[in-house]
Amino acid sequence: MGNLGHSSPYLDNPRPEMLALVLPTASLVLDVGCHTGQFGRAVKESTGAQVWGVEPDPETSKIAEKYLDKVFNDVFTETVDLPDNYFDTICFNDVLEHMPDPWAALRLAARKLSPDGRVVMSLPNLRHIDNLIHIVWDKD
Repeated sequence: MGNLGHSSPYLDNPRPEMLALVLPTASLVLDVGCHTGQFGRAVKESTGAQVWGVEPDPETSKIAEKYLDKVFNDVFTETVDLPDNYFDTICFNDVLEHMPDPWAALRLAARKLSPDGRVVMSLPNLRHIDNLIHIVWDKD
């Protein structure tokens, strides 16, 4: 984990613990909050899948464009031009808690998933002291 030359406080982490939850047969993956694309890059290397990303930060989305097949510099809402019934996997790696309406994001994801698609997600333990400090201090 490191920093690929950006000002974001988040590390560039391929998230191997989350990669283990992506089926080896995945072929069309959407990484919501893809940051610099390191998780998607790991998915591509592991499965050969086509990986798209959605990332609101312009600086890190530019970096993600080097590694992913398609990147939208936007928030994950109805305004992003994503096809319905398309992805076999949609990943939310510690991003749902940052969204104003996580339930709306999950409803949108359900529309974007193929009939047998799946959501892979992680949420931080909000009782962990580092997370509490981040929430109180950064208000994020």
